[in-house]
Amino acid sequence: MNELMEKVDVLLSELDKQECVVEIKKLNNELLMNKELLDLIKEYRVTGNEEIKNKIISDEIYSKYKHYENEVNFLILNIRSKLKVINDKKGCIK
Repeated sequence: MNELMEKVDVLLSELDKQECVVEIKKLNNELLMNKELLDLIKEYRVTGNEEIKNKIISDEIYSKYKHYENEVNFLILNIRSKLKVINDKKGCIK
């Protein structure tokens, strides 16, 4: 069990070094500091106004964040596919 925990720690350390993870953490902090954008997001959630959505999407920080979010999702998919090969299981495991 200790060996598994050590390998998980190594994996987490390697993930923290990935460019997409580093960037998304940085951009997440920038987004949280952008009160104007957060207010627009809150307003969009309530109204669903397409004009507000376009303002949000056109924000440079938000666009970069979404790009790196996709990169992180691809990284997750890659890890899952490798774990599936290791486990040699098909479908969801309960």
